[in-house]
Amino acid sequence: MVILLVLPIQTFVGISVFDLQKAQSYIKSQYNASLGLVRENEHIEKYWLWSDNELAAIVLRDYAPAISGNITSSVLAYKEVHGIEFRSAYGAILGKDTAFLAPINKNITDQIWYTDFSGDGELQCTDYADIAFLKAIYYYKTGDYAKSTECYLAGQRMFDGTGFKDKAYTEDGDRYSTYKVALWKIAADLARGDEVDVAKRATEILQKMQDDETGGVYTHYKSGLIPDSQTNTETTSLTIIAFDSSLLEPKTPLTMEQLKECMELGIEEQDCADAAIVQKRIHKIPVSNEERPKIVEQQNQINNSMYMVGIGAAIASIIAFITLRRRK
Repeated sequence: MVILLVLPIQTFVGISVFDLQKAQSYIKSQYNASLGLVRENEHIEKYWLWSDNELAAIVLRDYAPAISGNITSSVLAYKEVHGIEFRSAYGAILGKDTAFLAPINKNITDQIWYTDFSGDGELQCTDYADIAFLKAIYYYKTGDYAKSTECYLAGQRMFDGTGFKDKAYTEDGDRYSTYKVALWKIAADLARGDEVDVAKRATEILQKMQDDETGGVYTHYKSGLIPDSQTNTETTSLTIIAFDSSLLEPKTPLTMEQLKECMELGIEEQDCADAAIVQKRIHKIPVSNEERPKIVEQQNQINNSMYMVGIGAAIASIIAFITLRRRK
């Protein structure tokens, strides 16, 4: 049986083309080299490991590979040092552990935060559009196509022609959330394949939400597609992915040597990468608590050139740095 859902019709005028590179430049501009992470936006000095930095690492992978590598390395370092695990609804698109329990925002230290989807009660497709589309992607990837379709349609029914009116709409001051439109387009691409009308509608809205000057994407908007918020890393990253879902495709296949080393170091295959290998090797080097902040800072600087000089040279530089400090 084929299920058809007629979308509300609304015409938008004066639409410009979404500037992908300008959006990526915006993400890059949020990068703090001393932390190896991107902030929430230029007005909020919070650094969310996920979803912000996990998403940023993906959208900068080809645009700014050294920074992307730094971000990945920094996230892994915080996970390692503080013993935290990735549990997120965004695992559905990131290819990582996926959880749909109520989210809890947790502060690790200073300005570093992450969202842990480990609260009470499972989030339902019929309540929130973002969860509906992330679950649609998750179920599609796990082969449960019936549940995937059910969640996708549940999310789409919340679309009123301008945006998604779900349970969060009133809580957000009767404002539409831009990132949910981006997730709609991503889900249509990954789990539906031929939703041409959805792509057109979502594109029209997302293009209107990009700031002409910075390239960032506004998080919320009112009726008439009037931005009513600030731009931020999460929304801009998801919008970039919505316009180029190939960013979610697996990176260059790992060599057998890399896979073997990751296995020996206890790195899961989904996290296996040069930055992860470097990070694990560094943690095997005995250093004091006083030395570690300087080592992390030095590692971020070295990561900037790691793609040019190679892993061996990067680790050698870090070891040399530790040795020199101890001679002082």
